[in-house]
Amino acid sequence: MNKKNLLIILTCIFLPLFILLSSYQISLKFIEKTIVQEQTINLIREERSEQLLAAPLNYNYTAQEISHLKDVEKVMTWADSLWLFSVIALLMLLSLYFSHKNKWLIWKQLYYGSLTTIILLSVTLFSSIFLFQILFTIFHLIFFPQGNWIFPMESLLIITFPQKFFQDIALFIFSISLTLGIISYLIARNKLKK
Repeated sequence: MNKKNLLIILTCIFLPLFILLSSYQISLKFIEKTIVQEQTINLIREERSEQLLAAPLNYNYTAQEISHLKDVEKVMTWADSLWLFSVIALLMLLSLYFSHKNKWLIWKQLYYGSLTTIILLSVTLFSSIFLFQILFTIFHLIFFPQGNWIFPMESLLIITFPQKFFQDIALFIFSISLTLGIISYLIARNKLKK
């Protein structure tokens, strides 16, 4: 495998990852949330989920709910680290691109990386529209294999974060990601045509 093909493959891995995780970061900031949702997410993002037990608003989460929120905290920290890694990887790939005498290679990598992003997100978005509950369950089985993610409908955690919250944030993430993927694809395609 030559160096150019390797760069294309690496871009096809890291660009979709970067776009998706950037959209996740944006969504967490801008999606409409209740006060309790906002405060709970802020405590989790700050890696202080144990404070939910003694929070001033007295959330009254059960020990099992707090245990799940601590696991969510780990997953969110992992996602933040993976986002940072994708930023570093893309910066390194960019530095390799600029070392080439042929500048069209940058646009070729962006073209294939954004095309990969569009295809992956389209398949995922289509699947999540029709199979949200199945994908939601698979996600939780992968990231919370210990099984502390199933709660009765009347639990405070389910009342605070109903399924609609996750559907809305998933749609927001995929909409932003798909938009960024399409924009980068159109820019790259335009540059390659010139």
